[in-house]
Amino acid sequence: MTKLFTISRLMIFGLTVIGVALAITAALLFSVLSGEASAREILEDAQDANRTVQTYKFTMDFWQTPQVEGDPPRFETSTEAVVVFDQGMHVIIRGNDDSYGESLLLHGWQYKREAPDGAWEKYPSNFDSSRMATLDSTKHLQIVNGLIDSTVVGEETLDGVQVKKITGRFDLQQRAQDIWGDAQEGTQDPRQQMSAGREDLVGWVGVEDGLIHAYEVSGSYPAAGDLLPFEFWYRVRFSKFDESLALPSVE
Repeated sequence: MTKLFTISRLMIFGLTVIGVALAITAALLFSVLSGEASAREILEDAQDANRTVQTYKFTMDFWQTPQVEGDPPRFETSTEAVVVFDQGMHVIIRGNDDSYGESLLLHGWQYKREAPDGAWEKYPSNFDSSRMATLDSTKHLQIVNGLIDSTVVGEETLDGVQVKKITGRFDLQQRAQDIWGDAQEGTQDPRQQMSAGREDLVGWVGVEDGLIHAYEVSGSYPAAGDLLPFEFWYRVRFSKFDESLALPSVE
């Protein structure tokens, strides 16, 4: 039962992060600009830049220290996903406790299994493949509005691709206000921990293709009420843009 709960937690977490990853990606994609552009200009132009990408693959490595009593000492996941627009997405999530979760989202259905060679279980789903969010979508997280002190720090090579490196940090006080609004009397205010924390972003954007090839977010928060001081980090890498990708068969 514990392992099943862990796998379910991994799947829910992984799919949630995928939604966030798609949104964060949007803000880091940009069209080819003439002349020198500031990091802010690059990020603003990103919102309209990558509507035509139809297939891609991404991997994400994540870790987080305990946030509340009873959490594992260090929670880690490794996620890999293939996205094919108008068809669906295939996601595999592995945890540092040897847990495994695999999910295939197709129009109207979700398939799950708990081992690479296990049998697929089929469930109805409200997933609509015709309404998959494009990589320029910013519905989930307005990263341009939340990113401050952004800077283009230079160019470097990443996985054989010449990229611009962008750094910045997030306005967590504004994010806390956007999420929870004004504080309510008689309740523990979660804004306290978020507002006192820090989150930093590093993004790598292709010089020639104007696409995000990787980004990472790191954060640290102090203790607040029953919440422990905690840290987290994750990095997402993108590849296979518009290449021929196939989703697994469930037959």
